Amino acid sequence: MNLSITQGLSGLEKNGVARRLADLLGVDYADLVQKRILQLMGTQEIAELSRDGVDFQLHTHRHCMPNDEFLFQKEIEENRTCLRGMSQKDAVHFCYPSGFYGQQFLPWLKAEGVISATTCDTGFATSRTNALLLPRFVDTSGRSELDFESWLTGAGDFLAIRRAARQKYIPPTD
Repeated sequence: MNLSITQGLSGLEKNGVARRLADLLGVDYADLVQKRILQLMGTQEIAELSRDGVDFQLHTHRHCMPNDEFLFQKEIEENRTCLRGMSQKDAVHFCYPSGFYGQQFLPWLKAEGVISATTCDTGFATSRTNALLLPRFVDTSGRSELDFESWLTGAGDFLAIRRAARQKYIPPTD
């Protein structure tokens, strides 16, 4: 299936594509929806959780990282406006979508008033770590509670087997 067909579709239309794909694969789509697997939170859920103290921050509006400064700025502005409308709070922290990042984004983020940004690079942040290139622990369902706790204490970083960098660094275009 050509996934580019979902570009420009509404959320409801994308849901229809996902349902048809699940049917083709023999996956119970209703079960996925009931379990909230691969589901986004709705406006009311975000508003309620925000009132209860959950903090929602920036990620780009379409989960993409344009290499064009104007398009990048538009992504941040749209995401910030949307979040503000649901949470009644200003978002100033950022998480790079899919971990894609590059040096060219740093001044663009600063210009948008972003004060910190996380990559998908695993590691331990120090006082020398650039606040716009923070490493993080990516918590997935495949992680054990012990693994999670080891990263909370900082021990996970020291005990991890070092692999080749898996970051998704985007070099600047000239």
